[in-house]
Amino acid sequence: MVAIERFRGVALSGAVLVGLLLVSTTVLAAERDSAAEPAAPAMAPLVGTPHVSIPVGAFPTDAAVDTRDGTLWVENEHSGNVSVVNGSTNTVQIASIPVGDGPIAATYDSSNNYVYVPNDLSGNVSVIDAATHKVVHTIIVGSHPYMSAFDSANGYVFVVNELSNNVTVINGATDKVVDPGIVVGTEPIGVVYDSVNGELYVTNYLSGNVTVLDGATDKVAVASIPVGADDEYATVDPANNTVFVSDCTGGNVSVIDGSTNKIAVRSIAAGDCPRLLAYDSLNGNVYVADQSSDSLSVIDAATHKALPVELPGGSGTFAVAVDSLNGCVYATNLYSDNLTVLAPLRSPSAGSGGGSTTNFLGLSTGAGLALLGVLLVWGVGGTVAALRFSRQRPKQPSPLQAAAPAGAPPTSMPPPGGPPSGAS
Repeated sequence: MVAIERFRGVALSGAVLVGLLLVSTTVLAAERDSAAEPAAPAMAPLVGTPHVSIPVGAFPTDAAVDTRDGTLWVENEHSGNVSVVNGSTNTVQIASIPVGDGPIAATYDSSNNYVYVPNDLSGNVSVIDAATHKVVHTIIVGSHPYMSAFDSANGYVFVVNELSNNVTVINGATDKVVDPGIVVGTEPIGVVYDSVNGELYVTNYLSGNVTVLDGATDKVAVASIPVGADDEYATVDPANNTVFVSDCTGGNVSVIDGSTNKIAVRSIAAGDCPRLLAYDSLNGNVYVADQSSDSLSVIDAATHKALPVELPGGSGTFAVAVDSLNGCVYATNLYSDNLTVLAPLRSPSAGSGGGSTTNFLGLSTGAGLALLGVLLVWGVGGTVAALRFSRQRPKQPSPLQAAAPAGAPPTSMPPPGGPPSGAS
């Protein structure tokens, strides 16, 4: 009887464990199905995001992010200087580094730890050593240099010259000009580097198109991709190999497929006058500054759904920068001379499904399944062992049977249906 009770207990435990495992697996499957569905409403947490304002110089046009330590380099066009903001504390580290006249939009070169600042009215580029905060070189380029981009594959910096209608190429290792002018469209003002295909996309304001440069050869790969009425600025989503281009006149953003260099999405509504854009690798968002309404348009780069976000405390929102080290989003405000800082707009796991969900005993799915697997092996093994034990153990006579004389009839009748277990 003891062996039989042990067998029943272990068998019951095994059955319960199998049931728990099936429930946990069902929950996991439901989570996976839910995660696979488009999550357009997931950007709702953007509402009510806390804001902080950081005063900088006059007419801040853009902010370049130092990807090593999260420092922001803010170009103040009317002050002729650059402010340095500590991304860890969101405070001004250095109020003013004098550069040229009319600095617009800089880029950070991770290969030499330099910041390249095009000076629109000086016709040159100021090179700042990020370690010493000093200007170490001044490079003559074309007429009205507006923006720049760093090509991480060859260490070159590409500077668009608005009134020269060309792009100057600088070797970041020597800070020498290697190509004084690659001809592009009319009034180029924006440029971004796509690390997936090694190409640079130049937005031509008056041409209403985008010129694609081959970063390996410094030649024009695609002369013209017709986009909007007034193509202004761009950003790259390397996860989907797409390029987002803003059009202030049309009030929208277009999407270029980087694998084909064809238009993938013609128009995404993005406020009244969308300006500079930035891609957030932590959650797959594209942020678009809207100068007219002092707000951001937040675009899900995968679904192309957009959501407006108000930016209190700023006026003339012109550019956006993302600090991937602290997850914060920074917007430059031309008329209020400050930065608006938004805390992380969505957790890194929310967009990718990489977060740890719980469904059993407060454990994550992986840990819960591992525990249930161990318990299942224990239950099944215990059941088999109990069964073998009950079959192999010699049967012990009961006290009544031991006291009965040899050849005496049984003291009780067998149950209906046959002999008792163990009889021969």
